[in-house]
Amino acid sequence: MVTTKKIRYCILGLDTLLIVFGLIGKSIIKLMYAYMPECILAKNGIPCPSCGATRCVSSILKGDFASAFIHNQFFFCLAVYLALSIVFLNMGYVFNVPFAKKVTDVMFHYKTVIIIALIYFVFGITRMLIVLI
Repeated sequence: MVTTKKIRYCILGLDTLLIVFGLIGKSIIKLMYAYMPECILAKNGIPCPSCGATRCVSSILKGDFASAFIHNQFFFCLAVYLALSIVFLNMGYVFNVPFAKKVTDVMFHYKTVIIIALIYFVFGITRMLIVLI
């Protein structure tokens, strides 16, 4: 059985990883640009559902949020969801706030994740149709 102490250590480890990735984020984006293949749209005329996500993250790292929003609007929705998930996860299990534990359980429930995946899928299909028309 998993104890609360083990969960706290796992969450603190996740926080540490997020801080490390945040500190080296700009280098990761540069590596992605260097080794990323040509866009699917340029190769075969069909846009990928996440087209613009890399440019969006790059624009955010540069501080140009308006340009980032133009590249990929759904990224901001996903970023807010992940940020709130991390905040409630820390409040619930590290600081032992009961309400936050309930919110975290709902946010990480498989139905919630499936709904977000479906929204992303619909968003990608809509973007493809807009680009192709």
